Amino acid sequence: MHWKIANIIMTIFLAFAAFVQHNDVDYVLWITIYAIPCFMSLFQVILPIINRYYLYHIIIRVLLVIYILLSTAFSYEFAIKSYSNDSYNPLHSEEVRELLGLIIIVIWILISVYYMSSELPTDVIVSQKIKFGVVGFSITPVLVWIYYILHQMKLC
Repeated sequence: MHWKIANIIMTIFLAFAAFVQHNDVDYVLWITIYAIPCFMSLFQVILPIINRYYLYHIIIRVLLVIYILLSTAFSYEFAIKSYSNDSYNPLHSEEVRELLGLIIIVIWILISVYYMSSELPTDVIVSQKIKFGVVGFSITPVLVWIYYILHQMKLC
């Protein structure tokens, strides 16, 4: 049940993250980047039997490599920009927000690969601490985003 809850939360978070990209300069890229793991999480909720298909495992692992490469490229771009400007504030940078989004996606796909690759039912393998950690990880980006929105509105 914890895996389903975490996937529901991440589906909503990633769908919202894809939605808010509509006013970005390169919105097609970023909507796609967020929509793919959104659909992956949605499939985990509505069609959990998909985990039994070998092709799905291959697709998820290929996506993991692609997202790691994207994260590496954006890390390099962030490093170049931050070292070239002395008064650079990473908290106000679009590159940092993009990089953090990619890191969240990479961690989420890594968690998904771990769950899918287990031979036994996940309730047997995964301890209670890891179950709470997975749900906690899925809630954390939502809470950070809410804080960011409230901070932008000067409510906190």
